Amino acid sequence: MTKLKFSDPRETMALTPHLLGFRPRNEIVIVTLAMESQRGTGPIVRCDLADLAEYADLSYVAMQLVLDYKITGLAIDWYGADLAQMCDGSDIAYHIDAAARQVQAYLAQRHQLNGRGYVCAGGTDYRQAVNFAEFTELVEPSFAAAQEAGIVVPYQKLVERPMNAELVFSGSAPLDCEPAELELRVPAAIRAAAVTSYRQCIAGTEFRPKVLWKNILAKLAAGAEGTELGLASDSIKLGRLNAALKDISLRDSILVFAINPQMPVSEICHPDIAAAQLKVASQLPVNKQRITKVIDVLEVLAAYSADEDPSAYAALAYLWWWAGKSDLAEKYAAQALKSDPQYSLARLVERAVTAQLPPPWSQQEKETSHSG
Repeated sequence: MTKLKFSDPRETMALTPHLLGFRPRNEIVIVTLAMESQRGTGPIVRCDLADLAEYADLSYVAMQLVLDYKITGLAIDWYGADLAQMCDGSDIAYHIDAAARQVQAYLAQRHQLNGRGYVCAGGTDYRQAVNFAEFTELVEPSFAAAQEAGIVVPYQKLVERPMNAELVFSGSAPLDCEPAELELRVPAAIRAAAVTSYRQCIAGTEFRPKVLWKNILAKLAAGAEGTELGLASDSIKLGRLNAALKDISLRDSILVFAINPQMPVSEICHPDIAAAQLKVASQLPVNKQRITKVIDVLEVLAAYSADEDPSAYAALAYLWWWAGKSDLAEKYAAQALKSDPQYSLARLVERAVTAQLPPPWSQQEKETSHSG
């Protein structure tokens, strides 16, 4: 895509629906417009108004995003139902402006030598739009005063600006509403027994997770396919296998087993050995057959996992990233983070995908081909 340039900060309100693929409604959307490490847009955070305990939390969310991803350009836009009410009926506009100014101050300090760093903040109801920096600087901020000052513009004008017109010309056509989300897990009634088994295992200590997983991996190593194990028919085992993934050492050993065909099942759950085998895997060509077998097992476990359990989806995200499928890695990392926004493995994969980091074996492959 040709590099897009905007001449008015309000244009970001017409850009975001193109990035999401639909028009957001009744929410605040924080969009990464530029980063230090790469060109183009980056992470997008959507904040449902009903989920924000304090609108002042926006400053924290925005700053954390900037710090985590070394962002140099950001937009914080509110998509509401009526712009007049948005301006006069609450103080959300002031919180958004405060968050934008805090981020702008940080960027100005960080990039004072090269002039990089900018933040846009505004609101729209898809009929009209306003820039909140201009709005809050009015002597007596109100929707009527904003109209009189000429800082309220028709939303359609933003859509018709060159940047957004170019997106439309290239075939981008945002949906009017967010499409229904595809549920990755099977219906709750079908996985109820597996979820009960999982929660019982988490609450107690009467199961042997390493033995269960070693048996599974031994079958895969012996040539069985992940789809041939009949896991979906045994709810108790499904729950126990998912509970076992709470053991980080075991989870990581399973991941290393998947990406390193040289790792024997007997070395599962030995952290030092797993770390060494991971290093070995980075030097080997990717073995998609072994990875696929473990993915097939994890797909079943994830489908029958509890809503609060991110483990299987995070493991899937990592393996798809290792296999070079960033789109699937991003999809499963997002699903894991819905269950636990702080789950470290999912956050790690999300950052790797956002930064466009390739798996280690691909870099090794490039170096080998260059040296040859």
